[in-house]
Amino acid sequence: MNQKLLITLALVAGFAGGLLSSFLAPALVHAQTQAPKEVRAQSFVLVDPDDNVLGTISNEPTGFNTRVNGRVVANPMIKLLDGKGRELWRAGGNPVRPLSQ
Repeated sequence: MNQKLLITLALVAGFAGGLLSSFLAPALVHAQTQAPKEVRAQSFVLVDPDDNVLGTISNEPTGFNTRVNGRVVANPMIKLLDGKGRELWRAGGNPVRPLSQ
């Protein structure tokens, strides 16, 4: 066959298949019709496929019991860990850290 004819037939078949699949495809399923407006938790934990903790976002109470308007103030903290549970990086939290872990 002629090369131009083969390219034309391939393009027509591609367009026809795309058009046909849009009519034959089942309707999409949505888990939620409306997204939640907020998510609340005391902490979030990031784990790998083997369930090892790789990071946390938490609200850690300070050891100093600072009070504002009668409430104990906690320090928000983000912590990243390696696969063995050792701390790689930390932001926030109690500024006083232990000498060894």
